[in-house]
Amino acid sequence: MPTAEEVFDAGEYSQYSYVKRNNRRIDSRLERVLRSSTPGASIVGPSKSGKTALVKNTAREKEIPVIQIRGPEIGSVNELWNIVLDELDAPETIDEHRTDTTEKAGTTSGGVKPQGTGIDHTREKRDVQASGQSRSYSRRGLRQVVDYAENRNFIILIDDFHYIDNRETKVSIVQSLKGAIEDKVPVCVAFVTHRGETLQELVSDIDDRIMTIPVQSWKKSELEEIVNKGQEHLNVVFSDDLKKRLAENAIKSPMIMQRLCASACEVAGITGTRDPNQETKIIDLSDEEFEKVLTIAADWMGKRSVVREMLGGVNDSGREEYDYGGEEPGDTYVLTLRAIANGDANTSFHFSDLKKRIRKDCVNEVPRGSQISNVCDQIESIADNKRPGEELVEWDSKDRVLMITDPELLFLIRHIMQDDNYKQRMLGM
Repeated sequence: MPTAEEVFDAGEYSQYSYVKRNNRRIDSRLERVLRSSTPGASIVGPSKSGKTALVKNTAREKEIPVIQIRGPEIGSVNELWNIVLDELDAPETIDEHRTDTTEKAGTTSGGVKPQGTGIDHTREKRDVQASGQSRSYSRRGLRQVVDYAENRNFIILIDDFHYIDNRETKVSIVQSLKGAIEDKVPVCVAFVTHRGETLQELVSDIDDRIMTIPVQSWKKSELEEIVNKGQEHLNVVFSDDLKKRLAENAIKSPMIMQRLCASACEVAGITGTRDPNQETKIIDLSDEEFEKVLTIAADWMGKRSVVREMLGGVNDSGREEYDYGGEEPGDTYVLTLRAIANGDANTSFHFSDLKKRIRKDCVNEVPRGSQISNVCDQIESIADNKRPGEELVEWDSKDRVLMITDPELLFLIRHIMQDDNYKQRMLGM
């Protein structure tokens, strides 16, 4: 019987509560790709939107192993294929011993009689001499992978492709992947939407050999389906109100929804599958218990230090403090994070909306627009410095739009900054 953590697995894939969004044709598209003569897919979607889970669920249903490789592991084409060959347990070198033989023939007569005859026979005598040489062959990269694929089924999944910084390296890798796809090696590459890249954009002539599969942000009703799937395995029922509250706080991410559901089970005392002979238990939580759910979920998210640095700020122009009705006044960094935390769980915030929220939050004086835009620029720099390469925050100074592209970071900001107790929550209390 699975545990609650296994049912609502917040890792990359949960077999008990995986939801197919059939109306969006996401899973069916990947299934078509794997049946095609050129099995290549460019899977594009927001961070934590279920791109990896899509591939792993399809592979599980077809009983095909997945070779998962992350962008930071790949520094060159050779490294890519060496990682794949490692996963296939291919030897580093192949030793071949070649033997040449020479024979000298002669004829001898003797009185040896074959059994059952009385006739002497003549037999030929051969002297055999053997000589040989040994050679070692190194791995053959893509060609060796293709050879393996002729006898074994597997899917190559490259995740976090955007972590490969050098564009020339990206292009050379995609060109090599094109060769693999043409030789019927299934390849899926995951891209985050805001990077605006696909396999086709990196190598144009790959266009007719692969399919781009968009994985959109999740609707609240789709997130609630995760609860419906998972609760069946635990003999519990989440109340409609609880499902709604969980979905509203999941930042449109199935992975965060899984984490919230597991946390709700923990608060409700559900550790695993209940006796099916018992009456189904209804889970409904008070406001105080729901706050515990958010806190437990936040404990699993490792970007708390990024929020801490944002609250600390880096520029004196944001240090002037303003009264927002809390026990202590807050500077522009605090006010901006509070503005991000208020309202719906959107990932993008226009400067004018942030300014309105900050003005509404302040009791008397408010920060200048230049101070707010400076803070937007600085929190992008803070995120880049704390988590280089991840691009958690983007500030478009031209269109004046702030994007929190990582849903876990946005979840933490919303949880920590939801009211005046942010200092306690920042400490994880």
